Amino acid sequence: MDRFYQYWQKYCPDLPEEVRQFIDVHHEVASYTKGQVIKLPDDSFPYFCVVLEGLVGGYQQDRARDPTLRELMLPPDFFTGTEHLFTTRGRHMEYCALEKTVVMRLSLADAKAGQQRHAEIAELFHVLKQKKIDLLRKLVAVYQETAYYDRYCVYIGLFKTWASLLPNKVQQQLLRMSETTYYRVKKQYLKGH
Repeated sequence: MDRFYQYWQKYCPDLPEEVRQFIDVHHEVASYTKGQVIKLPDDSFPYFCVVLEGLVGGYQQDRARDPTLRELMLPPDFFTGTEHLFTTRGRHMEYCALEKTVVMRLSLADAKAGQQRHAEIAELFHVLKQKKIDLLRKLVAVYQETAYYDRYCVYIGLFKTWASLLPNKVQQQLLRMSETTYYRVKKQYLKGH
């Protein structure tokens, strides 16, 4: 939780003690092993979750039927089990820990109450949401490239740290490439640079 509060204090340097107490009282921390399912597509999962450590993948269906990675959450990104914070309508996604992962969870009711009661929590949610929007915009730029090599080059240009941080299997899922294609374009890229 210390890293979470450090991240938050970049945006709210004078984080009031009562706000920290609200989070401390209402959150729970869940740990997952690599490959462990956090939420199945049809599960009720009324939580706002922040990734504290590790890596979470979001899949539209279950991974066995459709292994296409739709979302990727690294610290301090968030995900919810509903369409958004202010609905109970479920989100038909499977969330899975792609490596050993620690997640902070707030019930949706507590997250909404905290957001309405404390401007600092509302600000944090806004920062996290904007960060996710920016990330999705970059991914759109990657996916607009139809040639695999070009897609890889755009990916490296926009997500250089991910290339050294993420496991190869996760990168090939994210880039929507077969294992063979991924290693071929990676090798081609490394030769040219």
